[in-house]
Amino acid sequence: MPRLRLAVVLLTVAGCCSVAAACLWDYDTIRDERRGLPGIAEVLAGRWERHSAFFYGDRVDRMRAVVAREPANGPARDNLAVALEKRGQVDAAIAVARETERVLPGRYETAANLGTFHIHKGELDEGIAWIKRALAINPAAHFNREAYQLRLAEFLRDGRADPRRAAGRNFLGFALREGLYAEAESFAKTEGGGSAAMMPAGANVAATGPSTHPSAAPADSPALTPDKIPHAGRGNPGRLEELGLEPDVFDGVVGMIRFGTGTSAELYLTLGDLLAASGDKHLAYRAYRRAIDLNHPRQAYLDAMTKALGEYVKNHADLSPEAVAAERSAADAWVAAYQAHEDGLIRAGGDPDAEAGLAGFYAANGPAVVPDPPTLADRLLPRDFHARQMTIWVGGFLCLAAALVAVRAGVRRKRRPRTRPTP
Repeated sequence: MPRLRLAVVLLTVAGCCSVAAACLWDYDTIRDERRGLPGIAEVLAGRWERHSAFFYGDRVDRMRAVVAREPANGPARDNLAVALEKRGQVDAAIAVARETERVLPGRYETAANLGTFHIHKGELDEGIAWIKRALAINPAAHFNREAYQLRLAEFLRDGRADPRRAAGRNFLGFALREGLYAEAESFAKTEGGGSAAMMPAGANVAATGPSTHPSAAPADSPALTPDKIPHAGRGNPGRLEELGLEPDVFDGVVGMIRFGTGTSAELYLTLGDLLAASGDKHLAYRAYRRAIDLNHPRQAYLDAMTKALGEYVKNHADLSPEAVAAERSAADAWVAAYQAHEDGLIRAGGDPDAEAGLAGFYAANGPAVVPDPPTLADRLLPRDFHARQMTIWVGGFLCLAAALVAVRAGVRRKRRPRTRPTP
């Protein structure tokens, strides 16, 4: 029995140590990453409120009627312009927005819309000028999305002049150094080596569509020092701050995906880099897969990064093509149901913009962002990354100390001489 008890104690020690080691880097399940960055998993799957062509056609008719009655109704003019753009009528959208600028000069909304429309059309210089005007009026609107849109537009514009400037960097100007991974050496020998291949005309790297051209990092993008090089397998949330990025960077990049066309390969690649740097490996993999599927020119880099990320995930089934396809299929079904519900409201004479009209849909299909029920670990451990790591280390140390005390007590009992009862 003493030997059995000793074996149990040693197994307990080993178990405590392995738990602490397993949780050492960061969150290591898609479930944890979803909680830490709510909504991003759904956006990567394609699950968010997107309206149908029928919806936008109805909105064009309704807003034209409102503007005819109320020429100074700015929100109605904005809705009309955006609906036309969503229908693919970019020139008509620009005409409406310019007329709005004439009737109601100096509005932030008009400048932001005109900047976006021109960028969508590929007229980057014109779009940049309008986005700068919008930022001068309201610097922090839309979760600072326009500031990131400006950086992306300038990135694309500069890339037209010299595509080689894009080598190894995303539109935010930082690079994950693939030299840290043996799997990524092929990228280091091509794009990362300074001889980036020319991006094909029409490469799908733009903010909101496939019509713009190659991209490049700004010439003054700071080089990363060795202590600031993100590592795909062992990132942490604090790394983004070390890279000089603002806390709203996820809101800005994800917002451009949601409110654009959702088909920008460059946005998905950059989102993958942000997620990899912060240690959210499952989500980073999904972002890179989107960039690959949208034919981003940096295919060698994307292949290397997805392979490297796979090496640091315990459950490889989470990164399987079947798992990703199932998530996207479920998201597509949700969006189809959402659009069918909205279209039904319109045909029935209801107001598709009224929240009450969507209550039935959400009750039947769930919200866009799916909340996960908390686990025991969520209740016991703090959500903050560093606090959680410290709790795990302290818990592991205490567990190890208790196990060693138990082992020592067992050894002492074993060595204690036994007294025989006197006859």
